[in-house]
Amino acid sequence: MSQIIVIPQSNGQVTLTAGQNINAFMVITVNPDGRAYIASAATAADAGKIVGVATTSATTGNTIQVQMIGEVDNLGFNFTPGSQLFLGLNGALTTSPALGSFEQPIGVAASASRLLLTIGLPIVLA
Repeated sequence: MSQIIVIPQSNGQVTLTAGQNINAFMVITVNPDGRAYIASAATAADAGKIVGVATTSATTGNTIQVQMIGEVDNLGFNFTPGSQLFLGLNGALTTSPALGSFEQPIGVAASASRLLLTIGLPIVLA
């Protein structure tokens, strides 16, 4: 079984090829084909394989920027500062853990529009 190693640039971002259509600010995983996919807490196979949050959008086969660590700013976020954020369903960020078969911390809200991305270890629920 091969292992995929993803090394971020100095700004904490990595460029990946989208394995499906992906919108910006969705949580991303990398499958064995080396492509980026939308992660979901409902998909047990995604546990522990989260690589970051997309900062651009892409259609299948095109490149996408993924922030692996550091700050993610989006005026469309509406976080409560200081709240912990988790992977939700279908790539969403949520403050409610345990929405699927595992929970995985993604980071902390520094402000209403800023995520401090620090991906934690998954907790498998079932």
